[in-house]
Amino acid sequence: MKTIYESQVLRVDLESTNPIIIFTWLTASAAMSYEDYQEEMQQVAQLQITYKTHKPLVDIQDFQFVITPPIQEWVRSTHSSTVYQSGHS
Repeated sequence: MKTIYESQVLRVDLESTNPIIIFTWLTASAAMSYEDYQEEMQQVAQLQITYKTHKPLVDIQDFQFVITPPIQEWVRSTHSSTVYQSGHS
């Protein structure tokens, strides 16, 4: 397994044998702003597209950020459509 991205709030690892991408949210996510979350999710989408991974594994055990209805709508309308349009899910 190889770490391909790391920030204060998120670590992304790639298991190259399958290719599975693993997103691990960190406890520092409690201090994220809405804009920070958007930036991290845009990074997530780009990594899925770049590494051609079809099914991500997301570890939210330490995820502390509160997802509000406006954020849910943004994920549904923007983030998800970016990933799906690229042929990944």
